[in-house]
Amino acid sequence: ISREARESNSLGIAKRESGDIATARALIERSLELARSIGDRGREATALTNMVHMFMDVGDYPAAVEAARRAVAADQAQGDPWGVAINQSNLVSALLNADGPQRALAELSDVAEKVVAVGDLELSIDVIESFSAIWAALGDGRRAARLLGAADRQRDIAGIPRAATDQRHLDRFLAPARQAMPDHEWRSIQDSGRILDIPAALAEGLSDKQV
Repeated sequence: ISREARESNSLGIAKRESGDIATARALIERSLELARSIGDRGREATALTNMVHMFMDVGDYPAAVEAARRAVAADQAQGDPWGVAINQSNLVSALLNADGPQRALAELSDVAEKVVAVGDLELSIDVIESFSAIWAALGDGRRAARLLGAADRQRDIAGIPRAATDQRHLDRFLAPARQAMPDHEWRSIQDSGRILDIPAALAEGLSDKQV
């Protein structure tokens, strides 16, 4: 059963990447059901993590928040700091969409340094992008643009392109901020953020001073 749960989860991820969200969700829900039936907490945590993405993809943000909270708890029970960090980051994204930028900022401010401390570069970039989206939603377009530039530069250095689904989630908040200023100004500010490394971008995201 454990192997079936693993394979169902893997197939679900592949189906999501191919755009077949309905089949992906069914497969990951099956993986979650199987994991629970045998008490495999690690496999359950993995399936819950992927369910967050399923709910985000279809716009069911309250369900994404609930799945992310359950995934954090499952990873904490497993003593898995990397899994906890991933799901704390996922929770921030879900909260931004479900409850708004103030709630998301409070959560991200509480966990950002701990998530970055895990040492996973892509996860650190996700934190910077979350700050960018949150500050855009709060009306600080200049900070949003600088943080996006920082994230873009880190992705270029590491050779980690932004997934199309992640770009769509970001654009929901960044597009209005970009449209609120002249295009050349946005690009200039975004370019100025490319000098920021992860620690500097994190400090800017956390700062209560307007950029």
